[in-house]
Amino acid sequence: KEQMEETGCRCGPVTVYVGGGTPTTLTAEELDRLLSLIEETYDLSAALEYTVEAGRPDSITSEKLAVMLAHGVTRISVNPQTMNDVTLERIGRRHSTGETEEAFYLAREAGFTNINMDIILGLPGEGLPEVERTLRRIEMLRPDSLTVHSLAIKRASRLRLNILEDRQKDTEADRGDFRGLAMDNSSDLMQLAVESAGRMDMSPYYLYRQKNMRGNLENTGFAREGCECLYNILIMEEVQTICAVGAGASTKTVSADGRIERSEELEHGVYVSLLTGEVAKELGLSGPVVYDLKIAALLHDIGKLRLTNYLYGNEEIVSPLVIEEMKYVRMHPILSCEILQACGYNSFILESVCCHHEDFDGSGFPSNLVGENIPLGARIIRVCDVFAALTTDRPYRKRFEIDEAISLMIDEIKHFDMKVFLAFQKVVHRVGTSYRIKLAASDADLLNRYSLPDNRLLEEVRKHYEETEVPETRHP
Repeated sequence: KEQMEETGCRCGPVTVYVGGGTPTTLTAEELDRLLSLIEETYDLSAALEYTVEAGRPDSITSEKLAVMLAHGVTRISVNPQTMNDVTLERIGRRHSTGETEEAFYLAREAGFTNINMDIILGLPGEGLPEVERTLRRIEMLRPDSLTVHSLAIKRASRLRLNILEDRQKDTEADRGDFRGLAMDNSSDLMQLAVESAGRMDMSPYYLYRQKNMRGNLENTGFAREGCECLYNILIMEEVQTICAVGAGASTKTVSADGRIERSEELEHGVYVSLLTGEVAKELGLSGPVVYDLKIAALLHDIGKLRLTNYLYGNEEIVSPLVIEEMKYVRMHPILSCEILQACGYNSFILESVCCHHEDFDGSGFPSNLVGENIPLGARIIRVCDVFAALTTDRPYRKRFEIDEAISLMIDEIKHFDMKVFLAFQKVVHRVGTSYRIKLAASDADLLNRYSLPDNRLLEEVRKHYEETEVPETRHP
């Protein structure tokens, strides 16, 4: 309640979205309390859409559906992930395909006319026959929208824990649950989903990527005309303020002149910048190079501000046949580089930004560069960016302690330049996460004013570079 009152979104929201996760793990009484509180706090008279991500079929009951309808919920999700019971058991899901169908029909009978279903491509052991079976059974249900996810195994997921447990079994005879099972998405699987969506009169309407996605593909939303999720579109387009409430939630404010303020992401840029500068100095780089590298690290993710405009502003990207090509459009390092190039930043900054997601073993993007073919500045930012992300609270997890974060990075050491990583370790053990603490305490106003690079931005950025030798040629 206190968080709702502090959001300041007193003007009526256009959309309300309760999720992700599974809000229907609440009892009917608890769900009623939550939705009542939303009604008491916000003016919903202008809301065009009200979504509750019901999620797991085994959490949906007629009582909860009645509560949602009573509070004006217009859209829900019933998420099978797959319609193969063997796979559901393998990945630790507690529902069956029968329960999915039962929950779907229960929602239809209750009166819901806009129901989404989520599936995941690339689940262990699922190839073309299994995915085709899933899609055929979903077609029989005729949902109003379908969200197709590429498998991305989260560190704390039940699937990952199951895989680790299987690997730790004492003998080969005891192992086997995941041995030899493919876990990869492909354009062939995605094409099955595109064709299935077409048979249900659906078209693609939004798309996004996540880290560690199988096949380096995307999550794509399909919907029948008039059943698109407005919230999904708005959060991707970044043209409207999002007031977020809950553990780890992130509010995003869009000002009247179109500037986007997201304090957590902005703080991340400064955190990476300051840490990058220390690592660069530890490596013996000169003052002017350190200065340039700090600028690159500060602005390395700025392409995210224009990511969806790049996609949705392109009238040619409308056909399901080009979904496979969209992944190249969605890579924000290239957009970041384009933005900074247009503003006149030098080639060292541009290459450091463009390649900051390249991994030392060649598994990164956008160009799959290997080893020292990756510019040194990008290799430094890569290490600092990962550490900053791990030691910062995220919507889906709490931050890791320093030792935990370094341990996780060592597990993935193939991604990093060892020379850079050793210098980074020296810096971290010397200064820890004091930068993040300092920023959170003293720089909130500065962070909230960052937007696209301009003269005012650099003047304020310079406050952080007083200890660094600044070259005579100033950046735009």
